[in-house]
Amino acid sequence: TLKPGETATLEDIQNHLRQFVDSGEINKWAIPAQIDFVEDIPKTSVGKINKKLIRDQLQ
Repeated sequence: TLKPGETATLEDIQNHLRQFVDSGEINKWAIPAQIDFVEDIPKTSVGKINKKLIRDQLQ
């Protein structure tokens, strides 16, 4: 998540990840072609990411 007042774009994130591709730490296919920006990530009562709720929201 972004801190208050910060901004990021898909291109910003792709450019940041390209340095890891160039150094051989990750493969180029690991750079996402699409990113959905959200206010917060839903979590379960124990603090884990609620993947079921996220899947339901995307359908």
